[in-house]
Formats: sequence, structure tokens, C-alpha cells
Amino acid sequence: MLYIFEMANNHQGDLKHAFKIVDEVKKIKKDKNIKAAIKLQFRNLDTFIHKSYQNSNLKFVKRFNETRLTEDEFSSLVKYIKKNNILTCATPFDNESIKLVDKFDIDILKIASCSCDDWPLIKDVAKYIERKIIISTGGINIKHLEKLYNLFQNHRRNISFLHCVGDYPTPNKFANIKRITQIQSKFPDIEVGISSHEEPNGKSIVPYAVALGATIIEKHFGLATNKIQLNNYSLNSKQFKCLIEEVNFFLDGYSGVSDTQIESLRSLKRGVYLKKDMKVGESIKLDDLYFAMPLVADQFDASMVDNEWGWVQRKNNVIGKVCIKNIKKDAPLLFKNVGNMSDDKIITRIIKQCRTLLKKAKIKIHENDANDMYESDLRVVNWGNEPVLKSEHDDRKRVYLLSDSLVGTDSVKGELIVYPQSTSCPEHYHMGAEHYQFITSGSVFAVLDGEEKELNKFDLLYNFENEKHWFYTKDDQCKFVEFFVPGENKTIWTQTTNVCTWSPIGTDIRGKSPSRHIEKHVHGEGKNI
Repeated sequence: MLYIFEMANNHQGDLKHAFKIVDEVKKIKKDKNIKAAIKLQFRNLDTFIHKSYQNSNLKFVKRFNETRLTEDEFSSLVKYIKKNNILTCATPFDNESIKLVDKFDIDILKIASCSCDDWPLIKDVAKYIERKIIISTGGINIKHLEKLYNLFQNHRRNISFLHCVGDYPTPNKFANIKRITQIQSKFPDIEVGISSHEEPNGKSIVPYAVALGATIIEKHFGLATNKIQLNNYSLNSKQFKCLIEEVNFFLDGYSGVSDTQIESLRSLKRGVYLKKDMKVGESIKLDDLYFAMPLVADQFDASMVDNEWGWVQRKNNVIGKVCIKNIKKDAPLLFKNVGNMSDDKIITRIIKQCRTLLKKAKIKIHENDANDMYESDLRVVNWGNEPVLKSEHDDRKRVYLLSDSLVGTDSVKGELIVYPQSTSCPEHYHMGAEHYQFITSGSVFAVLDGEEKELNKFDLLYNFENEKHWFYTKDDQCKFVEFFVPGENKTIWTQTTNVCTWSPIGTDIRGKSPSRHIEKHVHGEGKNI
């Protein structure tokens, strides 16, 4: 949890008072053991305010002038914050002030709600700032957030969104906490927090925001004196400590799963038992098993059983493992009595799965020995002269299958796909078809309905219809072949902003002229879910 102490103009233009605020944040940070940042606001008032209004009594013009700090004073304040091991955060309100973020080596840049559609400012931030960026979303609709998200993603920036209501102070009835969930659902790959402005002595909405998944909390903070009175949306030290305690009370209740809970649930689980005698070397199949209480020590349970089309070599999946000792009928299946299949057996299993899918699609294949599959059956997958297409999203490439064996059918659609290092595809799912990926080289990380798996050479992944999934690589390039059964289906991208567009590069996979031409096209369609 990151707590941002928004100093704003609460320093009152007095550097010494600003130092006292930093000292107080330091005490809170130490006392409550929190990750803390102090946020400042940068404006070049000589240009930010029109010259005709420099000395006007307009509300904010007057306040900004009365609380003005010089650049040197800001520099001293930033150094003092850093000296006390507190993170620095700053909101630039004009293009010139953006430069101060780098000049002072500010840890986090914050974009205010009022600046979210200030495109001259926003574009410069996206272009020049290579550090953490947090964006308040007060008064901004989801469609506009999509534009911001796309802009910063294109520049590969690290951004977070803060739910914010721009009423100062904010009545609880306008809190609109559910928007945190909406933002999370729309942008699941970024951190979400809250910037709240309710009255300090009223009901705090922050714990509710944390319950919905907020991990950044921004609150205005200041110190009252005989001469300085805090506004009605800023917290003092006591109030900020109470807020932290409320958040901790909630978080402590969900700190993990207790040993007693694990044991209690385990005692109610069904264990895996054998329907028949099994000998050393036999592969375990679903039909060989039944499930019953009790679950004894060191026994596989029903959660560790996957079907034949599941993950090959899944760590705790009993299906596909082999017996390493003779086991009697009705005996519990224990971890110590089974082992993994050899690579040869895994490959043979994959071959059989490929055969099953092709036969299901009524595609004629060579009937040679299974061990000769790479020289016979898989020759139906002939990518040789097909055009290579490149993603306009990144450096991924794909080749669509078109072979003599499959021309004119709609039973199978195939693709060869290349993922360079540090690339990914957006989340999507398929309507009307199931499909599998066979990894031919490298490694890739697959995320299925939020569960992450690492796939390596010879691994086979099966995706069910309507199962949300996406892939990414880290330090390794990955190549895999992908087949759909049936071939006629719809690909639906869960974010409308991330629909993939593919363009031909004019060559086949050997760098020669392709046998046909494919137009630039969109692969699939977007859907908000």
C-alpha cells in the first residue's frame, strides 16, 4: 500500500512550515511502518496565469500567489524529503513544470484530474517522463481513460489510475466507490487507487476503496497552527494515523490462509483411489481412478486431477504420471508412488492428441508409425510459401495455414506464431471453437482465466471455448503452432482498444516471395466485458 501525503499548498508558501510537514510525515511513516510519498504541486505562475490576471483576486490566482515557493525553495524541499527516506511525488500543471520532475529527480509524477484532457501537457508527459506516473480520474469517463491508457501504453510508460471525485470536500453520496471496480475490470494490467476529499470527521470511504482493491491512497495533509487553519478536506496527523489504522484493520483480516483452515478443508476433501491393480511403468488415466473420503497423508486429492486435454507436465496433475511401484486396487494414490513420464512418452502423447484432433475434423493423415510423425503426419502443416504477417501492436509474427490437405475445408484453421522476447498479446477468447498450441521452441507464459502457466518446448496447451487467455514472453523467443477445431470461429478481444491488426511484410518464412497475398486486416473483434 502506498500512502501519498498531498502537501499541495498547505506549506502556505513557508519553507520552514513545509519542513515541519515533512517531519510529521516521517513520524507517521516510522510509527505505522508504511510506504509513504509526499506530493508537491509545480506551476510556473509567471506563465501559468495569464499576464492580465497576475494580480487579480480570482480565487485560485490569489491562493497560488499567496502560497508561492521559488524553484530554489522547491529544490530544498525535495532534497529534505529524500533525506528523510520518503518518496517524492509532484504534479506539474504546465509544460514548463514537467522539466522540474526530471531536474529534481522526482520519484512519481502525478497528473491531476483537471489536467486529464490537457493534451499538450499529457503528450509531453507521455513522451518525456520515464518514471512512475499516477493519473487521477475525477470527471473523466471510461472512454477518455481508454485514450489515456493507449497513449501511455504506446510509450511503454508505467501508469496507475486513481479514482477521484473533484468535489472539495466530497459528500459521501457522491463517492461512487464502485468506479474502482469498473476501472479494474477495464484495465486489469495496471494498479488502481483512490484520491479522496471527504471531510476528515465524516465517514472515510478509503477502507471501502481498499476492500475493492485500491493499493494507492492519496489524501491532503497539513499541520494547523495558531495562524494556519486546515481546509475541510485535509487531514492532520491524528486523522491520518486513524485512517492507516482503519486500512490495516481491514488488511490484517485478509492476510492469508491459516494452517487450521487448510487442515479443516483438507479433512473434507476427497482422496484419489485406484479402481484396479496397477504395475510399475503404467500411465495413470482418469478411468483408472475414483474419489472418496478420507484423504490420507501424502495422497493426491480431487483438485489434482486434470482431464486428457489439460496441461501436459502440470506439477500436481496426477493424470499422465506413471506408477513407480506396483499399487493394489482400492489403495490410496500417494505422491511417493508415482513419477513423471519420460520426454519420449510425453511426445508420443502429444502426437496421439494431434491425431485425435485431425481425425475429429475428418482430415486425412498419413498412417505411418507415430514415432515418424515429424516426417509424415505433420507434413500436412506446410508453412513454406505462406505470407508472413506482422502485428502493428508489437514485433509478433504469424503465418496462416494453407496446405493441399486442408484447402477448401472449414474443419481446421492453423497458424504458426512467433513471439519475440518481451512481447505479449492482449486477453481474448474464442467463440465457436476449441484450440491448442504446441510449443516448438523457446518458452512462453500463458494466462488462463487469471491463472499463469509457463510453457516450454514440446508442451501442449488446450484452450476451451470461451476461456479467456493471453500470452507473454520474458527473456526468450517462443514459436508455436496453433490449431482451431472447427476452423470457423470468432476471436473476441476483451478490451476494444487492444484488437490486433496484422500487416503482410511481403515475404514467406524463408524470405522469398509468398505464394499468395493477404490484405492488412483485424484479427478478431473487441468486446467490453
